[in-house]
Amino acid sequence: MIAFDAVAADYDRREADNPIMRVMRERSLATLDRTFARGSTLLDVGCGTGTEALWLTERGRLVFGVDSSPQMLEVLARRAAEADLEVGTRLMRAGDLMNLAGELGEGSFDGAYSSFGALNTESSLEPSLAALSRLVRRGGRIVLGVMNRWCLAEMALLTARGRAGQALRRTRSPINVGVGSNVVEVRYPSWRQLKRELNPRFRVISVQALPLLLLPYSWPAFAARPGLFKLVERLDGVLAGRRPFAWWGDHLLVVVERR
Repeated sequence: MIAFDAVAADYDRREADNPIMRVMRERSLATLDRTFARGSTLLDVGCGTGTEALWLTERGRLVFGVDSSPQMLEVLARRAAEADLEVGTRLMRAGDLMNLAGELGEGSFDGAYSSFGALNTESSLEPSLAALSRLVRRGGRIVLGVMNRWCLAEMALLTARGRAGQALRRTRSPINVGVGSNVVEVRYPSWRQLKRELNPRFRVISVQALPLLLLPYSWPAFAARPGLFKLVERLDGVLAGRRPFAWWGDHLLVVVERR
């Protein structure tokens, strides 16, 4: 079984139940909406259950999604049918995108995006980025949501809880992460590493922390303190796109342009 098949049925409910994950999704969607004009043809890499693909399709974009989990794609197909929307899909790992480039040809899409760490499960970013540089037209933009090596909030939280030995756990990349009853090997690039790998083919437009001060698994600590949560969320929104804070988030949300 593909690791993410095990969590496909429950994936959307877990996000809906966690306000911090909802904040992350809202900021990701806002970035996609600003980046891609209506009528754009877009490639969704690691589309999962289709939350972003369906949202963009409803707002006038044409989206084609790829994902390595058959169960995730089944959920997407069901959601699309219920909403009377069309989203083309292909069962494919991000690392195999060059096969799609060979099939569809140069510049087949106006833009592309990969959200919430889909690329972190690949053994290397190089094959995916090389394929995206062929699949997206020159001047087209790509939005990448990548789990970050240097997460300021996580390091501070683990240290404060007396778990300093785990505060730098992401630097031991790759590490094994539980997904349902399965284990996935995850790699955490730093902003410096990610920028270096992007540089030959893409020009960086913007980078922001997604998020900076909040962590999805820290929601229980805020659940009984809604006022504190709102305050931290507002502060997070102010700082997340400012240097050097932009480089220290749980995820890096990066917008680049194909050279």
